[in-house]
Amino acid sequence: MSATSQLEVYKIILPSKTTYGDLVQGKFYAEKSPQQTDFAKFKKLYKAFLEKLIKNNVWEYKDKKKGLTVFLEKGDSINQIIKAHPDNYTIEGYLDGGRYDMIRKMAAMSDTTQRRRTISATDIVAARYYFYLYTPFDKSVGLLFLEKKNDDQIRDAVKAYFEELFKWKNKCQVQAYFSKKEIEEFKKNSVVDTLYSVDYICPEVGLDEQEELEAQAYEVLVQIKKVGNAVAYENVDQLVEATKDLKLSFLGKTLDFFNFRTRKGIMKNTATKKQSTFDFDKGVSIHPYIEVDEEMLEDGILNRDKIYEFCTLLLKEINDDVYNLK
Repeated sequence: MSATSQLEVYKIILPSKTTYGDLVQGKFYAEKSPQQTDFAKFKKLYKAFLEKLIKNNVWEYKDKKKGLTVFLEKGDSINQIIKAHPDNYTIEGYLDGGRYDMIRKMAAMSDTTQRRRTISATDIVAARYYFYLYTPFDKSVGLLFLEKKNDDQIRDAVKAYFEELFKWKNKCQVQAYFSKKEIEEFKKNSVVDTLYSVDYICPEVGLDEQEELEAQAYEVLVQIKKVGNAVAYENVDQLVEATKDLKLSFLGKTLDFFNFRTRKGIMKNTATKKQSTFDFDKGVSIHPYIEVDEEMLEDGILNRDKIYEFCTLLLKEINDDVYNLK
């Protein structure tokens, strides 16, 4: 099974043992309103979720210049793209998210001289991501399943969005979640798939008196893949240590692989095909993503019915671990 999409799981933890029922009653109703039923409160939460998302067309995460919205085609209804399921306190569907304020040129690869268009600072370049939000009204911990694609991610914008939505008196915490069972199972058949480092360099440029000084910047990506027998999880530290002596030459400059700005590795479980990234500086910490079968993808978008069923089953699997049930 190969996959081009994965799921990340997050716990959304409310402060001071506040339940989601308490939060909705306290934040989205007038102070002296009578206590509402769970069904009424869930409808209120769903309404607040949608209003916040599309009130200004695009919800902006200004720190990283990323936006979240829902692109509606003719005949589309936002209530169909993002659905509420009151029977299990779930809101799920698609978010369109990506970067804005990035001026770029766009053209067809078949002919870059024709029909070029400038992507302006007011454009948002977005991909469609699936999410599944579970907010049990008798608990202070909710769960978020968020699609992770191979290209640019919106996790930081989504985390900031929910931190705002669920802020009442105090801020909530959005934490990545990995079950102990999943981590241990991942380690059993885990090997190093790739080590990689990324850096940006600007070589020295000779200055001709008749010419203007023009500097060139380069993004340098170095990947290391083991040929032959793979390196097992327990030996990864030795492999990382060996990269300290790796140097290479580029445009007259000597580059030290270990001192690149970004230094990461990818672990892969040979049995399940799940992957986990780790940072050289922080050591190996297993954070396995949940692989999504490519059969669920249709033109790059996860099939709604299939991924909803998948997430509902996943919720049942991790429920006891998250809520410490016996």
